[in-house]
Amino acid sequence: MQKTILLFFLTSVQVMLLSCAVAVSFNVEHPPLVDLRNVNSITVIPFEWNRNRGYPRLAANVTSALVNGIRKENLNYVSPHVLEHLSVHDYRNHVDVYITGRIINVGVSDNVQTREENRYNETVTMTNTTRSVTVEIEYTYIRAVNQEILGYFRKSETRSASSGYTRHAYPPQRPNRVTRGDRQEPRHDPWTNSIAASAIAQFSNTMSQELSPWTSTERRFLRGRSAGGDSAMTEAKRMIRQTYYGRAFDMYTEIFERTGNFSAGFNLAVLLQLDEQFPAALALLEELRKRSAASGRRTPGFIAREINRITEFINGFTILEGYQ
Repeated sequence: MQKTILLFFLTSVQVMLLSCAVAVSFNVEHPPLVDLRNVNSITVIPFEWNRNRGYPRLAANVTSALVNGIRKENLNYVSPHVLEHLSVHDYRNHVDVYITGRIINVGVSDNVQTREENRYNETVTMTNTTRSVTVEIEYTYIRAVNQEILGYFRKSETRSASSGYTRHAYPPQRPNRVTRGDRQEPRHDPWTNSIAASAIAQFSNTMSQELSPWTSTERRFLRGRSAGGDSAMTEAKRMIRQTYYGRAFDMYTEIFERTGNFSAGFNLAVLLQLDEQFPAALALLEELRKRSAASGRRTPGFIAREINRITEFINGFTILEGYQ
């Protein structure tokens, strides 16, 4: 009974805390993760050309996946075969950027479920095997003219498939032990390779942010107590819940100018970002950091983290202008 009451109390507290939390969401546009400004052509050096290539049956699948990822972004793709007998220093004559990489590992895990049934005085053993294959790769974007590394990525994809069979036995046999997550060395049988190829195909879907501008939805929880504290802070949060952002902005401004409250200042910076006024938000947070230093206190972590985020946003906007 006491455990039930305690559980109810803890759950109630969690619900109350969640109900008091107020969040604001806004979108931010980012440049590609790889700086491809002034890049007119790109290619993928086939993974199967790698001298230290492992998993030769799958290397060509990875090459195809990366090529498909590039072509989805409508970039000018150059066939790598013109580079096959050239040194990397001569690539500049044929392509601006090339991608090179390797398969790091192919992991295989089997989950075997076995059960027996008696049918007409005969023991029937039914076995189902679910095989999961994880393929891990790494690749690098390199500018051909000076061998500058533009981006490095390490990724993994996993896919699973199941297969079952029935074995008849008489007299009854003891059932096989069920195994879960039993790590295996990579098999080169057709079934495993088929699952691995399915996993590899997904790599082409993870390249869009590397090659094209993309948008993230940022979510920030407002700071400051909404109950039992400053009634103005409580009212400002109520305005946010009702999406009266302009009114909330005015209220936080008044609180900040009157008290210098850091939570009010942070919330103002969030609303400035909501209004796409990122430089103004950064300037406000920098002012808070200066006030912390002047008072001999460490800058609150939530202020420092937001300064870093906004700085990255603004730097990204500068790069985006180069694409436009």
